[in-house]
Amino acid sequence: MQLDNPDTVPPDAARRLVEFLASSAVILGSPSVEEVLSATIALARDVFSADGYALWRADRDGAWRMARAFGISEQFASRVIPAASGGTGPRTVPFSEPLLVTDVAAAPMVTEMRDAYASEGIASMIVFPLSVRGERLGTLVFYSRERRDYAPSDVQVGTALANLAGAALTTAELYEEQQHAREAADHARERAVFLAQASSALSASLDYEATLRAVARLAVPTIADWCAVDILDQQGGLQRLAVAHVNPEKVEIALQLQKRYPPDPNAAGGVHQVIRTGEPVLVPRIPADLLDRAAHD
Repeated sequence: MQLDNPDTVPPDAARRLVEFLASSAVILGSPSVEEVLSATIALARDVFSADGYALWRADRDGAWRMARAFGISEQFASRVIPAASGGTGPRTVPFSEPLLVTDVAAAPMVTEMRDAYASEGIASMIVFPLSVRGERLGTLVFYSRERRDYAPSDVQVGTALANLAGAALTTAELYEEQQHAREAADHARERAVFLAQASSALSASLDYEATLRAVARLAVPTIADWCAVDILDQQGGLQRLAVAHVNPEKVEIALQLQKRYPPDPNAAGGVHQVIRTGEPVLVPRIPADLLDRAAHD
């Protein structure tokens, strides 16, 4: 916001400028994308009078969704604008300057959302493009349920906020990418160390039971919170050879549960399925009904 002569600044514009400057540090100081989104809407409510607020983002497939919103219904906030037919990647905002829409029912650029605006009772809106990492991949929108003519000061405040939000989102996304890259590198190092130690343990002894117990201990906590090794005995029954847990006191509990409630050999899933098929089974999330079925008493 450019102010050439402070003595002629309207009181309302001066107040909004002070609030904007005081709150901008919250947005710029947030390393998390989620925090930036929430802080942007919170600041928008402080410096721009509107009935509804929304920050739209384009996803990797080019569809548009509200990343944050306030003052609008859940039904409206959950709307998705699909990508253009045959499009690949995010669809950029087709305008670089703020879009002032005093009558959403008559604006040709918002035809695809006209029915949604009518259901929500939206009469006017002003849209500011967000430049994230050099591309217009978001918008900051202020909705009004009564016809409204937007003043130059509205455009200035909204533009300043959109520029601030775009810069903060760029910084936060780069920070999160670097953090994920560091975490991936740490996990890769941990896996390499585990594989080296496991290989050493496997070649250190011909006693396979002692070797597998050592591998189970190595797996915790490097790749899991707890690890169990089951083998088939000479009679074809399942024998739990080793159990390791981050909390040593729980090892005995795990062994007792195995003895009191052995798994059903004919059940779908679990260790027996792996033994029958020779294929690994991954359960990324244990649902509640699975725990209910496992609780015998």
